Amino acid sequence: AAKFDGESDMAQNLWIGLFGMTVNDHNTILPSCNYAYVNAIALATDEIDFISRVKAECNTLHFTVEESEDVGLLCDCENTHHLDNNLRKIANWAKKSGEVSFTTFHGSEE
Repeated sequence: AAKFDGESDMAQNLWIGLFGMTVNDHNTILPSCNYAYVNAIALATDEIDFISRVKAECNTLHFTVEESEDVGLLCDCENTHHLDNNLRKIANWAKKSGEVSFTTFHGSEE
């Protein structure tokens, strides 16, 4: 998985967002689906950097990101929504590892 390698003088914050993606050939996570949704969390310098990092990681997993929504700083999300323990664990891993982390992938045949 790709690690964060941003410049040290740029602030690195945890970002979260929901991503919709097509499932490509050779995908082993949801091979019988055509489309998938997942929440992603990663360290990034801004929204553009976050989306770029998620797209790159999804490509390595044989997904093509088609849309993103509810993208924002995780700290803002924590202030307005309750985060369950699983999401907190994923966020902690993303912060410690510097890697893009995902919740459960949900597939659709549409």
